[in-house]
Amino acid sequence: MKKVSGKFISPIVSEQKRNCPHCGEIKPLDQFKYSSSYADRRSINCIKCIDKVNELKSSKRGLGTGLYIRWGVKNIKTSVERFKTEFGHYPSATDFDRVDYLPSPSVVHDTYGGFEKLRKKMGYTETHFGRGERRSKIAKDSGITGLDLEQRIEKILVQRFKEPYVHSQKRFMVDGKKVNIDFYVYSPSVRFGVDLFNSTGTFRDLQNNVNSKLRKYESIPIWLIIVPESDISQERINKWISSKKVPLSQNVRVYTMDTFTKWISKLNPFPDLPS
Repeated sequence: MKKVSGKFISPIVSEQKRNCPHCGEIKPLDQFKYSSSYADRRSINCIKCIDKVNELKSSKRGLGTGLYIRWGVKNIKTSVERFKTEFGHYPSATDFDRVDYLPSPSVVHDTYGGFEKLRKKMGYTETHFGRGERRSKIAKDSGITGLDLEQRIEKILVQRFKEPYVHSQKRFMVDGKKVNIDFYVYSPSVRFGVDLFNSTGTFRDLQNNVNSKLRKYESIPIWLIIVPESDISQERINKWISSKKVPLSQNVRVYTMDTFTKWISKLNPFPDLPS
């Protein structure tokens, strides 16, 4: 191995030059770059080709070019600032996993030892985006949108089953603890509970929320319908549910908003109370 301009270069055709495996051009040794990570050591390329790959910004692994993007602090910070411009906030660990122009979480942990250390290297004073002002804003926005969701669902339920038969924040006692459910509905067809939540749009967030709800309500022997506010399809949810190692209880369903409204339309309401 030779060290050139702070980068290690593998043995080549001559002592002074080598050919780039990507563009095929023969260039001096100082025209090649080489990352210290194991993944990049498998593909040494000239500066011109490495820079092209870093500019692609649409694949974590170079759009199948055979080149590996060098995720240096400067490149990552550029991508982080791009994300902030597009979405109005800094990316979370989940965002790093789902956004193509950001490195994967495994790269961040393997190369920099975690997100907090990386953010410190990038010069950010707030190194944990799950705390502080950012977290407070998320919680506030989530509370507002959650209330709006509850109001919309309550209107749908009352319209279908009538107000006396739709109870909001129904309380159950489980092992001496109080557990509230968003709605509990009485129908001649079936009595059922409804739990709602807003999803950030990622499937992982939906999975985490559903699993949390299942643990919360596992001891309540009622029909439970979990309804996420999300663009994720019922087909994808069903596929995930069917693949779970621990299957859902027979009395639990996870429905999209569209599936839920179709399901309740098939249930019979009680007749009007006498005036």
